[in-house]
Amino acid sequence: MKCARQLLALIAGMIVMAPAGLAAQEQPRAFELALFSPIQIVGPEADISGIRLSLYGRNASMQGLDIGIISHTTGVTRGLQLGFVGIAEGGFEGFQRTFVNISGGPTRGFQLGLYNEAASGEVFQMGIFNRLGSGRGFMLGIVNWADDFEGLQIGILNFIKVAEGHAFLPIVNWRF
Repeated sequence: MKCARQLLALIAGMIVMAPAGLAAQEQPRAFELALFSPIQIVGPEADISGIRLSLYGRNASMQGLDIGIISHTTGVTRGLQLGFVGIAEGGFEGFQRTFVNISGGPTRGFQLGLYNEAASGEVFQMGIFNRLGSGRGFMLGIVNWADDFEGLQIGILNFIKVAEGHAFLPIVNWRF
């Protein structure tokens, strides 16, 4: 419960805080509305710090509330992401709640969906198929797959590629 409160506080802080370390040279925009990239209020190269609503929205980075059918950033996404597909090429911090969650960079937070993927980081993944490159955390799903992992996996098929003990265990697998 403490972890959930900390995660909610982190998300709330990211939505309210002034943006720090965003990639673009100009000031981040507070609002984005997109049909599909590049048909959107703000261009795909811009940073958003506030709210983004989209059918298919693509921006450099996103901080805040991101709601869309397909939400895509080429940089880092921080905050709460809701929709069908969430793609954060540069990494993700916060809570992703889409059917397909993909983070190509360092990830810190909770991914809840049918398919969850993170390149690295500290994650809690819950879905049908969970994939983590390297990191630590908790994976709950039917198939859990990690290359280098410290933590607990609960599911039908659990794989830890670089495991000192068990590379595969059904139901529960771990490495600490």
